[in-house]
Amino acid sequence: MKRICAYLLILLLIIPVAAECIDYDINLSIESPRREYGYRIGRGMVIRPGMTLYPGKAPWYTGTDFSLGGNAWDLTAYGGFYTSLSSLGIQPEWSLGWWGRTDSLTSSLKCTIGHVSPFRWQFTADVDPLAGRMYGYSEIQWPVDWKMPWILSVYTGLNLSSYRQGPVYRKSGLSEAGIGIATWMEIGPWYGELSLRTGPGFDRFQIEKLQIFCRFMMIRSGG
Repeated sequence: MKRICAYLLILLLIIPVAAECIDYDINLSIESPRREYGYRIGRGMVIRPGMTLYPGKAPWYTGTDFSLGGNAWDLTAYGGFYTSLSSLGIQPEWSLGWWGRTDSLTSSLKCTIGHVSPFRWQFTADVDPLAGRMYGYSEIQWPVDWKMPWILSVYTGLNLSSYRQGPVYRKSGLSEAGIGIATWMEIGPWYGELSLRTGPGFDRFQIEKLQIFCRFMMIRSGG
């Protein structure tokens, strides 16, 4: 706990300096339940505050976030950049963190490739070098105008390798699939987004149980 307080103090000291020098986002998300690679790993609500910095006019970013709830906590630093190739958007990203549930380091090397017209699709490949875990996630989205802006989606998650998640051994194969809906709004100086996803979780290709995941996220930009 002393280590967590020290990290949070450093973050609070950085924020005023960052605000003077570079663009930044302050974000807060409330989600339930805690999930990792398509599987529920805790009950209850998770609160996740964080901050993302965008140095200069470069297309890259770095930041940190902290989460508490769902029978665990974690502290994560991350970074990445945006680029494009023809009509494809490409976003490589890395992260390194500490997961309090198992007192262990977590890592991620991730790359997302997406396309926005005539409908949006994206695919993410995620590798955890420390755990030897590989995961793939794909999603197709359709914008819908029902008085408010909505986005409907279908998604699929795939374990590209077998790995151990706490006491459970996860096999390679399908991990999740389902449908989602999201909307967004302006709340004063904040941008707010509400999303809901539901679908079965899988053990390879056998259905385990229905999963429902909801998240409310708020972002305020400055700089």
